[in-house]
Amino acid sequence: MKLEQVSIRAWMLLNQIKNESGKDIEFHFHRYLRDIYSDNSKYLCCLKAGQIGFSTMAILKTIWLSRNYGMNIGYILPTVEMVQKFVGSKVNGIATQNPIISTWMKDKDSITLKQIDKNYIHYLGAMTERSAIMLSLDMLVADEYDKAPQEILETYDSRLQHSTFGYKWIFSNPTHPDFGVDRFWNMSDKKMWHIKHSCGKEYIMGENCINYTTEQYQCPECKNIITAEEIRMGRWLPTA
Repeated sequence: MKLEQVSIRAWMLLNQIKNESGKDIEFHFHRYLRDIYSDNSKYLCCLKAGQIGFSTMAILKTIWLSRNYGMNIGYILPTVEMVQKFVGSKVNGIATQNPIISTWMKDKDSITLKQIDKNYIHYLGAMTERSAIMLSLDMLVADEYDKAPQEILETYDSRLQHSTFGYKWIFSNPTHPDFGVDRFWNMSDKKMWHIKHSCGKEYIMGENCINYTTEQYQCPECKNIITAEEIRMGRWLPTA
């Protein structure tokens, strides 16, 4: 088995994978994404902000997993309108910019269905329950989970019961405590971004690192400024 079949980052490097705008995907400024790209856990839950490269990561990982693991995947967004925009601009854009992905996409190529070799990725709107009834899936990716009706997502969840994989990944901007993505986050090992300050202390990069008066990041221990480089060089550590 080739390295690029077991390591998505090796595959990205060897094939010079780009985003939908044709820009190289880099892990210097997006260092926080390295571990997430490499994490192929059966259950994965992420509380995320916007515009951090997460959708590009999710698209590339599902395409790569479908091809190399032989998975049929359901990629769920809150509405059909969001599916059309997401696939039309991002998924198709990434395929256009990367010849290796274009060669993987076979006969079925529509807004809601991509054939990857012998498997399929279904892009589904959570509002339409009927979309889920006839599908047998190996993996569910629920993107913007908090914006979708939770009971409909449970219907999609039942599509995994006959799979030997049964992967379930959930991403979203959190909205309320103990709801949606936060509910699953509370079941996880709660990895959080830890930084090491020049004073020698290591801690979670959280709200206690913000000085609202000076509008700067400030070490909660020594009260000196936290630099952008110190934030970039952090690491994910479990907190539960």
